[in-house]
Amino acid sequence: MSINCDIVLIDSGVNHKHKAFENHKVEGVSIVLNSNGQYNICHGFEDNIGHGTAVYHILKKNKVNADIYIIKLFDYKLNNEIDLDCMLFALDYIYHKVNCKIIHLSLGITHCGDIEAFREICSKLYNKGVIIVSAFDNLGAVSYPAAFEEVIGVDIGADNMQIGEYEYVHNSLVNVRCPAKELKLPFLNNEYKNVIGSSFMAPYITNILIENFDKIKAGESNALNILRQNAKKEFYFEHNEKIEKSFDINSAVLFPFNKEMHSIMAFNDLCGFDIRGIYDTKYLGNIGKKVSEVLKYSKSADFEIMDIDKLNWDDDFETFVMGHVRELSGLLKKDIAKIIIEKCIQHKKKLYCFDDISMYSDTCDLNSIQYYYPKVDKSYSANNLFGKLRCVGTPVIAIMGTSSKQGKFTLQLCLRQRFLKEGYKLGQLGTEPSSLLYGFDEVYPIGYDSTVKLTGYESINYINKLMGRIEDKNVDLILAGSQSQTVHFTTGNLRCYSLQNVEFLLGVEPDAIILCVNTFDDNKYIRRTISFMENYQGGKVIALALYPVKKDIKWTTIGSRLDYEDSEKLDNKIKELSSEFKIPCYILANEIHMDNLAEHCINFFCQE
Repeated sequence: MSINCDIVLIDSGVNHKHKAFENHKVEGVSIVLNSNGQYNICHGFEDNIGHGTAVYHILKKNKVNADIYIIKLFDYKLNNEIDLDCMLFALDYIYHKVNCKIIHLSLGITHCGDIEAFREICSKLYNKGVIIVSAFDNLGAVSYPAAFEEVIGVDIGADNMQIGEYEYVHNSLVNVRCPAKELKLPFLNNEYKNVIGSSFMAPYITNILIENFDKIKAGESNALNILRQNAKKEFYFEHNEKIEKSFDINSAVLFPFNKEMHSIMAFNDLCGFDIRGIYDTKYLGNIGKKVSEVLKYSKSADFEIMDIDKLNWDDDFETFVMGHVRELSGLLKKDIAKIIIEKCIQHKKKLYCFDDISMYSDTCDLNSIQYYYPKVDKSYSANNLFGKLRCVGTPVIAIMGTSSKQGKFTLQLCLRQRFLKEGYKLGQLGTEPSSLLYGFDEVYPIGYDSTVKLTGYESINYINKLMGRIEDKNVDLILAGSQSQTVHFTTGNLRCYSLQNVEFLLGVEPDAIILCVNTFDDNKYIRRTISFMENYQGGKVIALALYPVKKDIKWTTIGSRLDYEDSEKLDNKIKELSSEFKIPCYILANEIHMDNLAEHCINFFCQE
């Protein structure tokens, strides 16, 4: 038997015995979780919080004849999150059992574990002709279902307006903004309470839509047009945010053989393309060597490193992958990037670059080939959400460090191998320009010769958007890795401060953090780094990853010399760190240690 009504109010119930509701006929049900973990529809909907009572009063006071059906969804403190499964059950119940015009939700979920399922049921109701009105989170985060395209999202913050007035917002998840005005409304025990928030402005929007529902049903207008026509003013965002993606690569040659290319050769099983050759300049001493001679840990196909001057550009490779070449160009006193670009144009090869090559657009016909280099400028960061950030509900692990050049990217690749092997659907955000070559979902290239032109709030906002795009792929786990150190060693110069990594930490907002440390790091500095991350952001440092290389490492973007600590010293350091910080410590790139670290990460979230 179906229920017919004008509005379904999903909230904390209604205190229908309140003196404000004399002569009101109030009907509804409660959703209750039984001992078997299943939801049931039960009689009764008494409000023990007062929130639903206040919302009901606003819906009723201007539309006394509106038939409102109550679904009591929660019965606990209001600042707790709404249970998603309970919400989905309620909406599915309405879809199958209730004929209504509008569903009103003065509530929402910020940390949503299954956005796709939530969006799907809202879409089904929308396609059925039901209007859903939902309030945004009062603390300013993106919340659901208000953020869905199929839902009218109501926020507060509009200036110079009276109660009942609002501004209509273009090009935003937020559809309308109401004033943040205090209201005195019925609550519990025949009392009234002064309240403020989007919860108590959203009912005014529902009332406007119910008044105009006949026009909507007749096809004369839709809900958004009705709201636009009745708005006191309109707010416009110039929404021109860019999203540039790399092209697909089937086969490629790599140049030069620097540390970024080392990773590609060591983890070529993660790359979705065939490597047809690895090239270097004859002046660096690698020509004729096998990759395994240079990379002791490499398990890749054992390519011979060849002379770039002898590359046959008519061979059947599709893409040229060009790593960082600025220092190499200075060493050889010639513009290597321009030479490579001209060769790609001449032989119609795709070009994937680690460096910004936009300066060559005036001298080279770049539009004649497919090319890509990761970049982020201000056009990427349009903030049309009034500062709202998305609270990612998917588990997030961040790889952070105590210094630069300590294997953070290698650790990300080690974990990627293992999570994928175990069958997890992994989302990944990298900060190396090569990240997309391994199948990462997004890249924010803040490392060497960074092409990121954002700072501060813009940076945090954009990283948060990248995390949201990853979560929208319905992944099981998100892995993200930073650059350099997290906390400054000293003061006295602006270069001492690693602000980009602080912005990265805030944008990623990890649940778990793996901190990469060196054998020579001072324990006080490690502790300061752990304390900073856990207290400033809130994520838990669950493990340390020890970089097994001596302090006198010689690094450049052209080449490197690695001297590893002996196994006894590493074992002793592992014991020392584990004892000092009461968390497990693992040796980076050690196969057994990496297996154990991956298992430790999964166990952490299972326990959570």
